[in-house]
Amino acid sequence: MSMPAGARTVGFLLRAMYCNDGVSSHVETLIRALAANGWKVVVISGHVHYDAQSKMRYDRIRSMVAHWEIIDGLNTMLPSPAHIARCYRVIRAFDIAILHGHGFSSLPCAALLRLLTGAQCLATFHPSIHSSQPHEIASQARRRQQSVKYRLLLSATRPFALIATSLEISDWLRDDVGISSRKVMHIPLGIDSDTYRLPTPDERLAARSALRFADDECILLLAGRLSWNKGHDLLIDAARSLKSRRPDAKFRVVFVGSGDQESEIRQYALRHADTAHLFTFMGFVEDLAGVYWASDVFVLPSRYEGFGLVVAEAMCAGLLPVRTPSGGARDQIVDGESGFITPFDDPESLGRILEPLVCDARLRERASAVAALRGRALFSQEGMAQKTAALYERHLKSV
Repeated sequence: MSMPAGARTVGFLLRAMYCNDGVSSHVETLIRALAANGWKVVVISGHVHYDAQSKMRYDRIRSMVAHWEIIDGLNTMLPSPAHIARCYRVIRAFDIAILHGHGFSSLPCAALLRLLTGAQCLATFHPSIHSSQPHEIASQARRRQQSVKYRLLLSATRPFALIATSLEISDWLRDDVGISSRKVMHIPLGIDSDTYRLPTPDERLAARSALRFADDECILLLAGRLSWNKGHDLLIDAARSLKSRRPDAKFRVVFVGSGDQESEIRQYALRHADTAHLFTFMGFVEDLAGVYWASDVFVLPSRYEGFGLVVAEAMCAGLLPVRTPSGGARDQIVDGESGFITPFDDPESLGRILEPLVCDARLRERASAVAALRGRALFSQEGMAQKTAALYERHLKSV
């Protein structure tokens, strides 16, 4: 990858890299966009996880970075002396000015390296502040406990800035954790707007034809890692319920993605012979834009999300989003205008939202147009990269 003359270097620090999730997609987009803003990137990470389908993302990221130091067994919360020494050598070899931790668990390692090398550190908070356990989602006690934990971590590691990818996280860092507003930067995740864009009518027809979707069939798409967290079971239950109420409704649920729980989710979807035809599993798809173009409604009933990057991609590609109110929902959706919010763990509510969308193509088209306008205005990779690079530069000029 060619770099601008005099480009500065930032080191991305990650405890691990999963090449089929939203963090890796964000990292890939940010690396590409930072290059246009005069920065090159070195990645330091623990083990990299990919399968045969998601290896292409790993190869793309590797081709774009100046160096990728993979340290199997890296524990960024309690790094070993040997691992710190390897990180130290990489920072010195590539003259890394900024260490950007992806995930707050990277901060103890970054803080130690700051003391040894002078490289300044900041972090992006990716996970949702919600629990993965449905009964804990609204637990104020858990929220307070989590806030205390992060207050202690941030006091000890002292990053110069914290990037909140959603309004939910930004408010939580300021109001619950007690971080100064000067340190919290709200930068929504950006998407590749050249790839994820509205299709022409011919492109949409070609995409649907390639996937053998019928002209009068409403396609409900869920793209993401095949994990129970994403709420595949909730969409499956909602689709079954909708079909029982409206047997004449023509729709299909399409799942895109791979993951450790694929066989369990597939079994759950296909266990009833009379509804098995409603569900299609496509695996990890490299040309996700084509699947977006062929689909009608994007559904993400996650139990927790840091941002839901795929929702922003889908909006920009012309899909109407329906999702739970976890991380990113407030950034993405004006409920009832640019999409719909469904409660956590409530397949009946999800089914009631989907029913008019499945049955009324004109309603889908009107709402999708609003969603696409909002997506293009708010989630460009250029805007994300410019704000991130400006944050790096502003701090370097102040030290």
